[in-house]
Amino acid sequence: MSMSTPDFKNSIFNDPSPQQFKALEHLCQAVTSVERVTTNADVTLGILSEVLPLVILFKKLERVKDEADSRGGSSSNLSLGDDVNANVDGDGDGDAMNFDDLTGQSLSQEDKDLHDHIEAEFLRLSRNPSTRKPNFRAVFEAMDDDGSGKLDYDELKDAMVALGITLSESQMKLLVRNIDIDGDGDINYIEFMRFMKVDSGSDSTVTEIIEDALTHISRAIFLVNDPMFFNFRAELYFRLHDLKSTVSNLRFVLKLLPGDAVTRKRLAKVLDLQGHEWLTCGMPSAAISCFTEACKLDPIVAAYWVRKSVALVMDRNFSDALRNIEQAVSVEKSTADILCLRGKIHWALDLMDAGNRDFRSAQELEPEHPEVKNFMSYMIKKSSNFYQQAMEQMQQQQKAANGNGIDLAEVIRLLTQALSLTPDDMRLLILRAKAYRSAGNLEASLTDIDDATFHYLQSMLGDEVPKHVVNRRMWLEDQSLKSYYREPVVLTQQRNLTLNEMAINFAKSNEPERAISLLNKVIEAEFNLNGKDMKNVDAKFFINRGDCYRALNHIE
Repeated sequence: MSMSTPDFKNSIFNDPSPQQFKALEHLCQAVTSVERVTTNADVTLGILSEVLPLVILFKKLERVKDEADSRGGSSSNLSLGDDVNANVDGDGDGDAMNFDDLTGQSLSQEDKDLHDHIEAEFLRLSRNPSTRKPNFRAVFEAMDDDGSGKLDYDELKDAMVALGITLSESQMKLLVRNIDIDGDGDINYIEFMRFMKVDSGSDSTVTEIIEDALTHISRAIFLVNDPMFFNFRAELYFRLHDLKSTVSNLRFVLKLLPGDAVTRKRLAKVLDLQGHEWLTCGMPSAAISCFTEACKLDPIVAAYWVRKSVALVMDRNFSDALRNIEQAVSVEKSTADILCLRGKIHWALDLMDAGNRDFRSAQELEPEHPEVKNFMSYMIKKSSNFYQQAMEQMQQQQKAANGNGIDLAEVIRLLTQALSLTPDDMRLLILRAKAYRSAGNLEASLTDIDDATFHYLQSMLGDEVPKHVVNRRMWLEDQSLKSYYREPVVLTQQRNLTLNEMAINFAKSNEPERAISLLNKVIEAEFNLNGKDMKNVDAKFFINRGDCYRALNHIE
């Protein structure tokens, strides 16, 4: 995240007091040090890039002051006027200036190769024979003959001679310009390490530099109570992985700038990280406090609500966990992760059906999600147990004369439970359709057959079949006229048996016309099912239809 370019015109950069100037001097030293050891791979709060233009601006202030002092004039009332923002962009590309802009020097490939060779030689010298770790300080101090803490032109040239590297005058000047970032003619330790490409791999060195920068920025804060300094100190503590101190400094920035949206987002981000650390340590109550504040600061980030929900689950507060996961869903489109978490919370609250629906929704989004696969494996296993129990009941019914003593309601209950776990299981729907037909609930039997056919077509045709259809029977009748429509034989047989029973009931109710209509459908389906040969159609369908015609006195 980044802020827009600060408005320097109303800042301490216009007409700074001696105290403010000293504070800015400390800021400049801190920023310069940290910028040298920052790499693209570093995880930061993004504050350094915002402060860098201020350092460029301060250097101009210093030059103005030096020029005034050299002329014997007053260095007070320093101001850069309206051209401030124009001077923070060294290359004119519209971006904030970085220290590469200050060198103003592009290297040829030959010069780059030469400088790489020099860097390699310095690195070789810095290796500790016992630990094999680099000691850049020892190499730098060995070259610093006068102990000034800086390498001048002659000291660097002597070092090249000692390494057996011969450079022309122009090559030496180019080397100095490449290393001397701030352009003062000498090379300090920070600039030397920058040339050596010191990065986060040199943890102890970088830590020392950041701690030194913290000392400078704390001195600046002692002199001037400005949010810019607290912001940068927060960045330094963040790089040292001191999240507690980072939070404290960002909170102070918000006290000074209550409406600053960027600081609110930054503080929320750090609190989220701090909460995650508390969770890792098994301290959900502390984590909840962090996530709660993060959610208040930046409520449109679903991840904060999700992690707060996880912390509440760990704290066994499932009701609040559900409310927070619902908030996450309200600010961001549901993901498989969120749905799986909500499903588990529903289960913990004994809302089994709601939990199962969440997991099925997650399956639609991400079938290969590990949690979804585990859920489906469990559901299939549990559903199979119900199916086996129902099958045993049905087999007992077949053995018993006329099904006496068999509780069909129990069979239907078992199959209904199984279908609540695996609602698209065709074998369950077929078996329950049989049980409904045996129990005389023909409409429910026909509905199960319709559902089984619908799921079959979904599995065969994929996206060509809509996921949700309000009236499946009507939809299936429309599809039956299309060339691709195919219904499994077992479903057609079950449908015909159910329609036959419904026709018999219509006949008994003195509605022979409706009975004949259904039996015509049955006989046509059986005709198509058996090779379009009437001899293979079950005679009972013809007998039943004949009885209906006789009731209408259609003897012919």
